[in-house]
Amino acid sequence: MRIGAFAEKYNMNVSAVRYYVERGLLTPQRRNNPVS
Repeated sequence: MRIGAFAEKYNMNVSAVRYYVERGLLTPQRRNNPVS
């Protein structure tokens, strides 16, 4: 899920989500999308 979709789903600002990620309160799940 992208940050914008996450923020919309949980009724948050994107900047707030980024803040929580920077502080270690949220941990993004990394996708393994190899570039062809």
